Amino acid sequence: MAQATIAVEKIHGPVLLLSGSEDNLWPSVRMGDAIVARLNDMGFNYPCEHAKYEAAGHTLNEYFMRGGTVEGNRTARIEATKKMLEFLARIDQRLASANAR
Repeated sequence: MAQATIAVEKIHGPVLLLSGSEDNLWPSVRMGDAIVARLNDMGFNYPCEHAKYEAAGHTLNEYFMRGGTVEGNRTARIEATKKMLEFLARIDQRLASANAR
């Protein structure tokens, strides 16, 4: 577990985590939840979100699967793309608003 720990305390910006519930490479949902908890415990000052996708594997992609089902990975790929674009748009709005002040 210690070897897989990401030094989230060094992050100085927004964080979006995407995890598949059937990731067969590592326990991404559990580890993503641990990252969010760690950031919250540290009083992280940036937006942090963790999107979890049922029946999706490590890649969240049906073309190169590492766990999950074809349909689960396809849905995750499409939904994760939307989530990333929405997340970036919100960050862009926050930056524009902060710069206008």
